[in-house]
Amino acid sequence: MAIEVLLETTDWADTTPNHTYVYDTTKGKMLGYRKSTGEIRKFGTPLSFSKSKRKFKKVVDKELLDAIMYT
Repeated sequence: MAIEVLLETTDWADTTPNHTYVYDTTKGKMLGYRKSTGEIRKFGTPLSFSKSKRKFKKVVDKELLDAIMYT
């Protein structure tokens, strides 16, 4: 399993907030995310995730990764 933490940097035309996602590159699934408010959400079942028409930057977020992978 190859995991990336991706900070969304998309410039939306409206007020859509950007979040930070934990992404399994092997399966193309999102495991969880940190909302722009700081709240962390973990999914019981990984969700399909499309990166098309969006921009991301790889970041290091140990707190988010630990919360998603080890809780």
